[in-house]
Amino acid sequence: MDQFILDFYYSKLLLAIEIDGGYHLGQKKLDHERDIKLSMIGIKTIRYTNDEVLKTLKLVTDNIKEEILERSYEI
Repeated sequence: MDQFILDFYYSKLLLAIEIDGGYHLGQKKLDHERDIKLSMIGIKTIRYTNDEVLKTLKLVTDNIKEEILERSYEI
């Protein structure tokens, strides 16, 4: 876990939230590989784009609440 810098991390639920800016193909691949590594140690990553956060904040926050509830039952 120390090797990764996450935007938001809820350690009790092993839940990472990432807000992605503009992408180029190389970055998308690196992010996917990191998500796989985090998954291998039990951390679930959910991703949102900057546009999703800026344009549909309520939808994003509702989705995060749902993820927290689901994750609290899984852990």
